[in-house]
Amino acid sequence: MKKLFNFLFLAATVVSAALVLSSCGDDEEVVEMPQKSNIKFVVDNISDDMHAFYDITVTYRDLSGTLHKETVDGRSWEYSESNGAAGAPIYLLIEANLRTTEVAHEKESYELSYHYSFNYYKPATKAVSENPTVWKKTLSRDALTEYLADPKNAHILIKSVSR
Repeated sequence: MKKLFNFLFLAATVVSAALVLSSCGDDEEVVEMPQKSNIKFVVDNISDDMHAFYDITVTYRDLSGTLHKETVDGRSWEYSESNGAAGAPIYLLIEANLRTTEVAHEKESYELSYHYSFNYYKPATKAVSENPTVWKKTLSRDALTEYLADPKNAHILIKSVSR
């Protein structure tokens, strides 16, 4: 009886496996991901004191490949685009260049701050996103004078992305 049960169990297993394997065909549907690129660049939370001492510029490449350079005059700047160019190059350069070292004497402290983020999706490289915390320096009048006099603070490379 045990041999008969084992034989029937084995036969049922073989028949089940054959049915499962024969139901798999060659007509698998290939699902393609959209061949679309998206980018979004943001510079915001720029303090008034940052603008008082630095000129902030953004150089970026749009999805058609055209290079643009813009001055950020306000507290924020944003660029976003979505199109069908799968191989679009990504380029972003955010810089702050010292405009003046003259510190007014009406304030006791100054705040230099900004925030940036970038997000992009290219089918070849998939999604990349970076959202760092706000860069912030609060300095007394004397400390700011010393900070601005230091040549290494004359040019601040906020972010550089090239892919």
